[in-house]
Amino acid sequence: MQLTWAEEMMAKGRKEGLKKGRQEGQHEGLLEGKRDTLLRQLTTKFGPLPEETASRVRAIESLKQIDLYLDRVLVASSLADMGLFD
Repeated sequence: MQLTWAEEMMAKGRKEGLKKGRQEGQHEGLLEGKRDTLLRQLTTKFGPLPEETASRVRAIESLKQIDLYLDRVLVASSLADMGLFD
């Protein structure tokens, strides 16, 4: 059975939508995992975190920014050195 042009366009749109949704889900999952890792590293290095610090980490939306903090935690000697408080 042959699809009409409209059916083909709807199928193409669904396929593209699923692909975009999958990519967004993977991005969000990666970001969430990195946030959890940063919180774990900060807690291990500096002890229990103030809620303000944990909230700021949970609010980070950029993979590039979270990667900078993940690198910084290796050399920081205090939470202030992390630069989480602007």
